[in-house]
Amino acid sequence: MAAKAMKTDAKRPSELFGKVFTNYLRSLPASTHTIGGTVMDQIWSRSGRTGVIGLVLCLHWQAVYSGAGKDWHANLKLIDRIFNAILAIPEL
Repeated sequence: MAAKAMKTDAKRPSELFGKVFTNYLRSLPASTHTIGGTVMDQIWSRSGRTGVIGLVLCLHWQAVYSGAGKDWHANLKLIDRIFNAILAIPEL
């Protein structure tokens, strides 16, 4: 994203990216995607370049460069739960 903003060419992710992203999501604590859990403790739950848009971008990259298979569909459901956990925080 930063490369795009600076109008520089960035290398596209390799096919291995999908597996790395899936492993990352699976390694998150279960409390990250539960209502009232610890989602706001994650660095990407903050605003800015490392915000939740990174999760959406990673889903896109996984679909385009690694194939939208079973892992992608499972990741989509997990990120949906993460977004719902964020939306359920009353002070936001």
